[in-house]
Amino acid sequence: MKDVNQHLEQAITGSPQIKPEERHKYLGQLKERLFLSATFADCKQNNFLQNLAQILQAKEATLYLNDKLPQHLQNEILQLAMQHNRPFTIVQKKEQPTDEQIALVYCDKQAVHIKACEYNIQFPTVSHSTHDDKLKEEKATLWQKLFHPHSK
Repeated sequence: MKDVNQHLEQAITGSPQIKPEERHKYLGQLKERLFLSATFADCKQNNFLQNLAQILQAKEATLYLNDKLPQHLQNEILQLAMQHNRPFTIVQKKEQPTDEQIALVYCDKQAVHIKACEYNIQFPTVSHSTHDDKLKEEKATLWQKLFHPHSK
């Protein structure tokens, strides 16, 4: 009797998915298969296309794009994919995108187990304020050197 009920429930609701929240976040893919995931904010960065080209050249995989990416950016990314002979798929999403949502994933058919697949971790940007703070620390005044020799 249990098998019949299970079969009926599965017929009504469909097959159970593995990690549905993760698949929803990563455009239908599992995180363990990703070489790269980029948010909408990441795609707006200056060197994004050059960095993406490096990954496309180095790894053979499939590119998945969120259909809410601006058309001009989609076109440039698709040209890169075709240039490197990489398959791609445009994934339709219902919700309006935010800067934190995933805009692009580059993944294999099998698990690759890259811990830091996020774009902002693979390609960190140096903020100007951090750089300026380091310069200020290095350029201590004579007064600071004489009266605060241990502060840094």
